[in-house]
Amino acid sequence: MITPAYSLHMIADLKPGEHLCCIYETEEEHRVVVTPFLRRGLERGEKVLYIVDARPTEAILGYLQDGGLDVEPYLASGQLAILTRDDTYMREGIFDPERMVALLRAETEQTLDEGYPALRVTGEMTWALRGLPGSEWLIEYEARLNEFFPGSKCVGLCQYDRRRFDPAVLLGMLHIHPTAFIGAEVYDNFYYIPPAELLGRDLPAAKLRHCLEKLAERKRAEAEREGLLTALTHRNIQLQTAAEVSKSASTILDPEELMNQAVNLIQKRFDFYYVGLFLVDEVGEYAVLRSGTGEAGRKMLEADHRLAVGGESMIGWSVANAKARIALDVGKEAIRFDNPLLSGTRSEMALPLISHGQCIGALTVQSTEETAFSVEDITVLQTMADQVAIAIENARLYQEIVRRLKETEALDAVTTTLTHSLDLDQVLQTIVDSATRLIPASTGGVIHLADEAAGKLIRLATSPGGNVQKSMEMSIGEGIASLTMQKKRLINVPNVEEDPRFLTIDTASPNKSLLTAPLLIDRDCIGTLSLNSDQMGAFSADDERLLTTLAAQAAIAVRNARLHQEGRRRVEELVFLNRVGRAITSSLNLEQVLTTVMEETALMLGTEAGSISLLDEESNELVFEAAVGPRSEEMKGLRLPLGQGIAGWVAREGQRLLVPDVKEDPRFYPGIDGATGFATRSLLAVPLKVKGKVIGVIEAVNKTEGYFSQADVALLSSMVQSAAIAIENARLYKDLQDRMEELKRTQAQLIQSAKLAAIGELAAGVAHEINNPLASIVGFARLLLQAVDDDDPMREDLQIIDREAARTRAIVRALLDFARQREPRLEPVDVNEIVRTTMTLIRHQAKGARVTIKESYDETLPPVSLDADQIKQVFLNMVTNAIQAMPQGGELKVVTAYRPRAQSPELAKERGPDGSTGSPQRLVDGMDGADRVTVEFHDTGAGISAEDLPRIFDPFFTTKKVDQGTGLGLSISHGIVERHGGRIEVESEVGQGSTFTVMLPVTEGQRKG
Repeated sequence: MITPAYSLHMIADLKPGEHLCCIYETEEEHRVVVTPFLRRGLERGEKVLYIVDARPTEAILGYLQDGGLDVEPYLASGQLAILTRDDTYMREGIFDPERMVALLRAETEQTLDEGYPALRVTGEMTWALRGLPGSEWLIEYEARLNEFFPGSKCVGLCQYDRRRFDPAVLLGMLHIHPTAFIGAEVYDNFYYIPPAELLGRDLPAAKLRHCLEKLAERKRAEAEREGLLTALTHRNIQLQTAAEVSKSASTILDPEELMNQAVNLIQKRFDFYYVGLFLVDEVGEYAVLRSGTGEAGRKMLEADHRLAVGGESMIGWSVANAKARIALDVGKEAIRFDNPLLSGTRSEMALPLISHGQCIGALTVQSTEETAFSVEDITVLQTMADQVAIAIENARLYQEIVRRLKETEALDAVTTTLTHSLDLDQVLQTIVDSATRLIPASTGGVIHLADEAAGKLIRLATSPGGNVQKSMEMSIGEGIASLTMQKKRLINVPNVEEDPRFLTIDTASPNKSLLTAPLLIDRDCIGTLSLNSDQMGAFSADDERLLTTLAAQAAIAVRNARLHQEGRRRVEELVFLNRVGRAITSSLNLEQVLTTVMEETALMLGTEAGSISLLDEESNELVFEAAVGPRSEEMKGLRLPLGQGIAGWVAREGQRLLVPDVKEDPRFYPGIDGATGFATRSLLAVPLKVKGKVIGVIEAVNKTEGYFSQADVALLSSMVQSAAIAIENARLYKDLQDRMEELKRTQAQLIQSAKLAAIGELAAGVAHEINNPLASIVGFARLLLQAVDDDDPMREDLQIIDREAARTRAIVRALLDFARQREPRLEPVDVNEIVRTTMTLIRHQAKGARVTIKESYDETLPPVSLDADQIKQVFLNMVTNAIQAMPQGGELKVVTAYRPRAQSPELAKERGPDGSTGSPQRLVDGMDGADRVTVEFHDTGAGISAEDLPRIFDPFFTTKKVDQGTGLGLSISHGIVERHGGRIEVESEVGQGSTFTVMLPVTEGQRKG
């Protein structure tokens, strides 16, 4: 008997050529059998005919519709047809079995001609109960159908209502049909009689013979049953043991633990010599030992024991052929690996581990006895091997599900980061961390992004435990990463030591295998995501799939970040251009305009340094007027001939220029770096033009992050258009201011000269009038001092008279000197020597005042035509004033220097040994652009207030105490220097000190070079 559940399965799997009967007693039994019979035929594309009699057509269609099937399309196409007895059995008014069989045969042929694969027919046989002509031939008809159906493309189901048909008729139907549905259950018909016998002349003899044969078969079956029962009892014991092993194995979801548990249980319960379990590697080349019992198993596992699939071993043969191989006497087995660790083996079985039709490995069972395995043992162990195989696969699937869940969680985390953060570094770091966490074989990971401008692959994110050096870069075109970008597909390198494409700089730690996936955006590869491992062949197909997914996420992150950065950059550019425009148009101060332009440019472009040089049309040179960054002050005033260096080329050609690496560009002039000590690596230069005429060049130097791009070029080009106009306007305004200042200075000099002349005449007259009585006072005071005793109270008064008279005489002498103001007697003199002589005279006074003197001499000074005595008096006044300005002590720094009119970087390097005078200075107004020798006197005294500074050269003006100065020293010094064609400049800050610079012109004949 076949189970009810199987009966429905059998109905669904009926094939053309089968003939069945259905004996039912209730409408539900009828529906349960007929509905799947019809539905399966329609679903398989067969033509279906239903012959109604006791039921209306609507009832049969209702069966199908209640099951959710729309019957209208099938009826409309003719695939489903509902016929009556008059259309079929009683077509000619009388039932003829031969004609009915012929009708079925013709209908089957027509069905095939219409393109259907088969015909499916079922009919209600209640028409035969109505006494219609020919209905007595029903049994003969059913018997003839057994001759028609086999080999035909037709399947038939005859329906008999047990409530209406006579039991004798139904018994006859049981004899005719080999398979019968009784109610909802299907039976292999024990009472079936072949058609030839059933239709023979002696039906009772046939039935008797059939019954006797069935009795004999029953007897044999009982004998076999007894033998099987005995074997079954033995087998039951085996199966119980196997079930225990299977139960233990099926409760473990860790593959490694499962395999260890299985081999140890089998070895222990069956008392075998050795049991081992092999699994096929990913490429299907070897069966690798994954678990083995005893000491031998332990040693083989340590040695990574493996056998070639299809090779000279029972395991290899069993895996290759997916069949068991049994050696009851291993000495006679031709295909066997003789393992020295298992020398006691006398018989062996290799059982394939098959799961879902695929051989995933093999189980080796070995015994110390010959012929140790019975057929039952083999069957049980093979069954158990199949269960273990399924359990291993289930454990793998479980681990795969766990892994996929972790992958999903990680991808969700990455997606969340993508949607909530535009921090590219954070997103890429999350992706690298996820990759190394989800792919256990990896020991490190890294994301490279391509920098096309620099021709480099830049590391942006690395795993914490990857031991990779983030600062390292690779050139595009080198290594596996570059090959991945070129091929635009994932590359798995199982052994990097054997792959010449692998670069040792890919990682700082030793690697055995590498997995690299491309980051693709719209078919463009923008970088790579790589994992490395310290194991060979570490990465599987699942690892490749996961890394490809993560690489796609990384590419999305880069695209989003770039879009965000591009939008933000455009906003920042607009803000920058607006801010610069407002700043430079709100001021006509050239220095302020230049500084604003340069500072804003460096800030916006993110550069280390930058400069603006303006064209001097008279000398045809570029003069560096503004600079930012390290050593920027030393650049101001440097000059470059037009055409020299990057700036000179840009000014001459009027074209902008981007230089990613100045070492590779022959136009680069290293003299500027040599003069300033700054190292230029990359440079962007744009000409400043007004009405098509170049007025200067702006340069951005050394991008702090990355490299200059075309976006930087466009931004700077946009800015310089308005900047050039602002600079030109500021230059014109400055020229106008300079001219006005020159007029004011000339006027002041004329007023000062007139003032000095008037004071000189007055001073001379006063001095002569005072000098005579003063001589008498001094003379008599000293005679009285000689006449009085030392203890006389008048002696102190007389000393005061003598001292004050002497001071008055000094003032008179100074007035006479001031009044005379003779023209200097000029001759070539070494200024350094005058300064040294002056410092020798004053050194003792400085020491007493606790003033430290530091001297720096430019030994390249040319001789200067001057009056040595008068200039010495000037220097002496300067030093004396400086010492008096530091009553608590301090430092006085004296520096000499040569300042040529047109300074070059080479000349700038030749000045001052301590670097303090080595900074290039702009030309000083009031010297007519002449070369000059300068002497600076810098003190750390109290300084001069802004209110007093304009009056310091006025006669009799002094900030000292009454008894410490006459107020004539600076006025006399100023007159002497001006008569030499020079100038004295003063810089002072209250609380910080003052710097007096004496500038003396160098004549054409004395100029160096």
